[in-house]
Amino acid sequence: MYRRTADWSSTSEVGYKDQNSSIHLLEAFTELYLVWPDELLRGRLEELLLIIRDTITAEEGYMRLFFEADWTPVSFRDSSEEEIRKHYYLDHVSFGHDVETAFLMLEASHALELKNDTLTLQKGKKMVDHSLRNGWDNDLGGFYDGGYYFSSEEDLQIINANKNRWNRMAGFILEKRRNT
Repeated sequence: MYRRTADWSSTSEVGYKDQNSSIHLLEAFTELYLVWPDELLRGRLEELLLIIRDTITAEEGYMRLFFEADWTPVSFRDSSEEEIRKHYYLDHVSFGHDVETAFLMLEASHALELKNDTLTLQKGKKMVDHSLRNGWDNDLGGFYDGGYYFSSEEDLQIINANKNRWNRMAGFILEKRRNT
């Protein structure tokens, strides 16, 4: 867990809302709702879908990672590159999470039987397209761990070219679906 210190250094920070907890709650609520279609659960599932789709997801097609209590995104974009890299785990573009979240949003919409939910479909597609365009390794396949939109650069820069197991798996599944 992250803990905030007086100088805002962030080897660990407590108190932020985060996308990862939110998307996995969405996943759990969706699966639970499929076997237990309770009205209160339905309301919370729909609420969480809207928060993820309309607040956590940036207009550019990726998720912000952490938020203040009022849903203000944690951002170091106006900081030095050194500060940005120091706070990597609080603020970067996570391509694998974006693809996963697009899928989870569509699953939630389907479970809720939201007819003609074109907004969720459009946002999900935008997230996958953004990840494939910016975070896919065209030489070896798979998604890079993370990128960043530095204020001094026009295009997203890959700042962590590592690929963890689940990023490679998400890439493998997308590549397989493309070829079928």
